[in-house]
Amino acid sequence: MSYNIQDEFHRQGYFGVKITPLGENLVLLEDQEEGEIKALMEDTWCWLEQWFKEIRLWSLGEVDNDSLVWLRVYGIPVHSWNDNFFTLITKLFGTFLNVDDTTSKKLMMDVAKILIRTPSLKSVDHFLTGKVNEELFQVRIIEDSYGQMRIVIPSKGTKERRDAISSCSKDEDDVFRAMEEEVVEEERDGTEGRRYLSALTNFVNVN
Repeated sequence: MSYNIQDEFHRQGYFGVKITPLGENLVLLEDQEEGEIKALMEDTWCWLEQWFKEIRLWSLGEVDNDSLVWLRVYGIPVHSWNDNFFTLITKLFGTFLNVDDTTSKKLMMDVAKILIRTPSLKSVDHFLTGKVNEELFQVRIIEDSYGQMRIVIPSKGTKERRDAISSCSKDEDDVFRAMEEEVVEEERDGTEGRRYLSALTNFVNVN
């Protein structure tokens, strides 16, 4: 994966190239000293092929929308708790890669935590109806965007639900207005005249 390549370069003793991930499939290569990348490509291309499908000059259109996403899946029957079923129910959203340790060891089977690679920028919140051995069941798939789930027990002084929602909505509106009013100018200092290389990484299924 693109996020591990810099560490591997350092382990092999190559410290003259800075590698910045642009996504799951793309990285930006920068010389720390002029000519480092060219020399590396000439001397160790066979080794570079382990990591990159292609190395080319960076252009304005270089964008990688692929990302790794953790999903929480509820309602999976015990007899369907396996990688084949995980692959089947997540293919609507991306490519199945792996599951977390708790899921693989079946330490808890109320929810499965599944890692996928997806080109979509939309958040996942989906219901599926499955059929196994003539039995129908519903599965809910939710993107795990906010870390560990927490349960909040309201105290006696907590606002009523309607008032709390109204207050939250007002706060969110204020935040969005502030974001809309903020003007961000692109920094260009030191970038003109420099040459960058972008590299398409090899896809590795860690399953």
